[in-house]
Amino acid sequence: MGATIFPLITRNLSGFSAAVVIADANHQRRGSGELGVFKTKLEAYRFAITYGKLEIERQRQVTLAA
Repeated sequence: MGATIFPLITRNLSGFSAAVVIADANHQRRGSGELGVFKTKLEAYRFAITYGKLEIERQRQVTLAA
């Protein structure tokens, strides 16, 4: 299953907010909502990518179990 992870990082008064959009092989998109606020842009980016990978794997497991 091919999927693309789009990390979304925004700066706010508290730091950097992370979210992610995942587009699957069927071009369906899912968004995470805010994942958290981080001290640095790099921390937010890494967290969003990690979350995206885990979400893709979780979705794959759900599909296999069905």
